[in-house]
This record gives sequence, C-alpha cells and structure tokens, in this order.
Amino acid sequence: MPRMKTIYKYAIEPGERQMIMAPWDAKVLYVGSQLAGTVHFWVELDVNAEDLIERTFVVHNTGAAVPDHHKHIGSAWASPNMWHLYEVYLPSTDVELEREEELERDQAAEASAASA
Repeated sequence: MPRMKTIYKYAIEPGERQMIMAPWDAKVLYVGSQLAGTVHFWVELDVNAEDLIERTFVVHNTGAAVPDHHKHIGSAWASPNMWHLYEVYLPSTDVELEREEELERDQAAEASAASA
C-alpha cells in the first residue's frame, strides 16, 4: 500500500498537555487559533505508519519559564494572549521532572488567572 499522509488538527488548552500517537517523523505544519483562548495545531502524518510513538505537546504563555527539555514548535495568538507550542521530551533526571511539575503548576495557575 502506498504511503499516504493526512493532516490532523489538535486543540490544546493553556495549562493542559495534549498527547498524540504519531510517527516520529510527523510534522507540525501550523500553530493557530480558531476559538478564543484555545490553541490549535495541524500535524501531517502517515496514517498507515506502524512505528507510532506518544508525542506530548504543551503551550506556554509569553513570559513563562520553559523547561530545557521543551522544544519550541510555533506560536499563536489565542485571544487575549500569545501562546507558544512546545513538544515535551522526557527529562533526564528526577530533579528536572520535579522542576517541570512545579513549573506546570505555576503555569496552570497563571493561565487560570489570565482567563478570569
């Protein structure tokens, strides 16, 4: 069967993680917003790929601390804020994991306060 690629759209709320099953070579094509306060991203992937892995994405607000193991993918205006989409890679130590969890708690609180 010939390889076919399809584009899928995913929504991600500030302070939340979005996990998708995709091949390692799936590409995020665009980051944008279709609803106020919600970031969307479009991913091109091979729907017949057998080597699917779990890939995790998160958005950070402008000015937020970003862990070293988050890779910037793109940014989008989702009224009333500018959000930045990152792919999350596994932290290499327990200290990094604890630091990431603390940052995520802080960012969830900031996102909650920003939307209030």
